[in-house]
Amino acid sequence: MDSFVPLNLSQDLISSYFDLYRRIQKTSPLDGKSIQEKQIQELFNEEWKRFDTLQLQNENEQLKQELQSLHEELLQLRSELQRTQLERDHLRKENSMVHQKLDKVKLMPTTMKNVESQQLSTFVSADKNSEKNTIDELKNLSPSEITLEQAEKCIQEIYYRRTAFNENDMRKSICGSLKHLGSNLYTSPVHFLHELIQNAEDNSYDTSIIPCLRIELNHSYILLSNNERGLRARDVLAICSLAVSTKTIEQGHIGEKGVGFKSVFGASNEPMLVSHAWKFHFHVPGLDAMSYITPLWITDKDLPQCISKQISTYSQYTHLYLPLKFQAHTPEAISFLDQVIKAVDPCILLNMRKLKKLEIVDERQKKVTIIEKKIIGPTKLEKQSSVTFEDFTFLNLYGSVIELHKSTEYHTFRVYTCDINVANYIEQEQPPKTRPSTTQLIIGFPCEKDYELTSTVYKGLPVCDLGFNFLFNADFQLVTNRENVRENVPFNTFIRTHLSALFVYLLLNDTDLRKDFNRYCPLFNINHGKYSSWWLLMIDYIKNFVNKYLPILLDIPTGRYWFEN
Repeated sequence: MDSFVPLNLSQDLISSYFDLYRRIQKTSPLDGKSIQEKQIQELFNEEWKRFDTLQLQNENEQLKQELQSLHEELLQLRSELQRTQLERDHLRKENSMVHQKLDKVKLMPTTMKNVESQQLSTFVSADKNSEKNTIDELKNLSPSEITLEQAEKCIQEIYYRRTAFNENDMRKSICGSLKHLGSNLYTSPVHFLHELIQNAEDNSYDTSIIPCLRIELNHSYILLSNNERGLRARDVLAICSLAVSTKTIEQGHIGEKGVGFKSVFGASNEPMLVSHAWKFHFHVPGLDAMSYITPLWITDKDLPQCISKQISTYSQYTHLYLPLKFQAHTPEAISFLDQVIKAVDPCILLNMRKLKKLEIVDERQKKVTIIEKKIIGPTKLEKQSSVTFEDFTFLNLYGSVIELHKSTEYHTFRVYTCDINVANYIEQEQPPKTRPSTTQLIIGFPCEKDYELTSTVYKGLPVCDLGFNFLFNADFQLVTNRENVRENVPFNTFIRTHLSALFVYLLLNDTDLRKDFNRYCPLFNINHGKYSSWWLLMIDYIKNFVNKYLPILLDIPTGRYWFEN
């Protein structure tokens, strides 16, 4: 049955049938009673069967809820037991070592006791450095080379390091930062999805596969599966740290794995990671906000049944299981999951170098949506190693015609990419030694006239929407929650002026774009309420260039006029 019928409704129906039967007995002729009694009896039998079915369904739902509650309690008890056992083992180890040291000191000459006492006082702090040693042992191993025992030992040592840290003032400061990163940083409740897509783009992939991120949604959870090579030891350490990143700008990465992961706590209180030998989860709230970076080891028995098949089928993938913090089937949970699906912007793939495919599986509606990027060929703009326009120089400029396939429909874009030199005097986020000498700009134009962009400013992933009919991607410096560009920052201003010049240069030199000049140019569809004064300056730059080159844009010398109206 599609919907659950209250039991009292079925009881009312049976009572009504019984009253009807008594009235028919009083008013019907004797020769027709046998037929009518047979019909009424059949109605009784069918309704009782329906009533029994509803009772079973009700009992089944109650058992499911009890089973889920027991499973959550079991996980919590296992986590507490693991924490207690680890603390006990470490205390036993420390006590044993201390006793050994004391025994040696008693047997030594008096002149040596002072030296040994000093060594004894530093023993505990030396033991706490074991986490670093374990990471060092694993740092050069590929994900497939790390054994289950090594991964478990590493997680347990990170756990001990986090729980044993007792500098009160420092711990309070760290907890405040973690709470901000974990749940209070982002204004959008589904921003975590963009962070995870960003992590998928920055991951490493085998050359033989198509990089893909699978997003499965059900009433009570979200499961993300990525066919990357797997988590390395330093990735795990970054995830279990306050603000450690394994990524560098020179590698072309667009985010920070450790910082970005903290956003998942906006969706779940118990995120679980499975990647090759690594199997661990987090549980918040714990004793304090350090639980955001305190991993707890799990076994295959701890994997929920609803995801164990997917994980066993794709054992070489990295899986992130997010049991929702919202109660299943409630309006809040339904709205949240619907927002997650809407947050998957197909244009994200236009800016991705590695990630080629997104697969969204909505188990609630048994619906699968696949978004895939395909490069069709070059645009009419010839590839140029270096070109100067006004006072701006663009390097390695080229254009591609790209199709985004979404299930049965597809949309075409003209996407142009180039590099620009970054002057030494412009302040950047990176320290001088790792600061790149160039940065990349991307501008994309939808070919379909009725295509509506949901975002126009990207830093790999959507940042904000200015209402333009074209989109652009650059390595902007963003505010902490990644939901806006930091205005009046010299580096961002530098990028903004270059984007203005590149936009007009593309209109001048690609005739396909020039034909739709009035559609793409923001001068003709300005909504001042949508822009800050900082972005309005970009429109002013474009306006100045357009006025200067208007005869060429309108192709006046040859007598042709490209405006449709």
